[in-house]
Amino acid sequence: MGRRSKRSVAPHGKYAQIPVSISKAVLAILSAPEFRVWFALCMQCQHWSNGTGKLCRSVIREFHLGSQRTVTAATKKLLAGKQIIMTRPARQRRCALYGVAFLPLDNDAMAKEGLSDAEIQRALQLYGKVLSDSNRGSANSATNVEGPILGIDNSGSAKTEEQPQRYQNTGIL
Repeated sequence: MGRRSKRSVAPHGKYAQIPVSISKAVLAILSAPEFRVWFALCMQCQHWSNGTGKLCRSVIREFHLGSQRTVTAATKKLLAGKQIIMTRPARQRRCALYGVAFLPLDNDAMAKEGLSDAEIQRALQLYGKVLSDSNRGSANSATNVEGPILGIDNSGSAKTEEQPQRYQNTGIL
C-alpha cells in the first residue's frame, strides 16, 4: 500500500476570530474579570452574529465567569470603556444582548433574536456613536456598519528613543 498524504483539515468546532492587535490592546487595559466577560462575548458574537451575545445565568455558569455581581461590574466597565455595545436592554423574561466593538453588528442575527427594526436602528446608531467617540472608525450608522481599525504599532524595539549619555566631553585632556 502506498502512503496517503495527509490533507490539512481544520479541526472541528467553532472559533472566535480575535485579531492579535486587538487582543494585545484589550489585555493591556482590562482586569481579569473584565477580560473573561469580554472573551465570553467574543466567543458568542461571531462576525455572522455580532450583537446577540448574552450574559444570562446559564452563560455565566457555562463560561465560569464568577458571580452575577462580578459580571455586572465588569459589564459596566466594558460598556464605559467602549469595548462592548448593548444592543438590547434587559427587561422581564428577556436578557440584555451585547455586541463586541471590533466587529460590525449583524442586522439579520439581531432580527432573528427578536429585536424590532427600531431597536436595531438604535443599536446601529449607538454603535456609530461608540466608533465616533472612540475615534476608531466610521461613524456611519447605516446598515452596513464598518468595524473600527485600531492603529496599534507593535513593531518597535525595546530600546528607548534616547540613550542617556554616560560621559560628557569636558574639553580637558
